[in-house]
Amino acid sequence: MYTSEGLGCDTDVPEVLAQEFFTSFRFKNTTDLQKKSISFRLFGTEMRMSLTEWSVRLGLYNEQQTAEGEWFGRDIRKPKANPNFDPQAI
Repeated sequence: MYTSEGLGCDTDVPEVLAQEFFTSFRFKNTTDLQKKSISFRLFGTEMRMSLTEWSVRLGLYNEQQTAEGEWFGRDIRKPKANPNFDPQAI
């Protein structure tokens, strides 16, 4: 069992289901947020969805926010440098 501890829910995920998802997850690079660019398999069923739909299903945005264009207006910046980061420690 995989646990979702720290992710805001307390549901355990059977290992076989997690393996099915992670081994089948694919993302096609695109700038079209409505194109079905994400695919994966769950319960033996192939799933395909757009990046916008994926974001809504993950709870990052709701339907209204995506309809109003808030998804497109997000602020994307260069990641901040962390002075304590040591790449050799990885």
